[in-house]
Amino acid sequence: MINRELGRVRQFVTEAAGMDVTYAYDDLAFVENSPFLIRFDNVDKRHVYCHFRQDCPSDSRERLFANLLSSALRNGMKLTLAGDFSMTCIDDNEEVEISFYEK
Repeated sequence: MINRELGRVRQFVTEAAGMDVTYAYDDLAFVENSPFLIRFDNVDKRHVYCHFRQDCPSDSRERLFANLLSSALRNGMKLTLAGDFSMTCIDDNEEVEISFYEK
């Protein structure tokens, strides 16, 4: 298993968006209010993917991604825009189903 650069991801997300990573699970880092999430590359620990929630407005998405990309580069990370995602709550225990939609 590859080490995840969660500290670097937290740093560039906070710098770029003023948000914090609130939860990390396996290869995903969830950002507060979930306008986007970060998925770690399973081969290159310095490469991550950005997925925007489907209902994130395109003007916000473009501005956020530009800021995230600049900050990621300054923090020694590679960031790729990978597509959209949606989350659906599937039970009362806050279990969610995440669907990814590639660009």
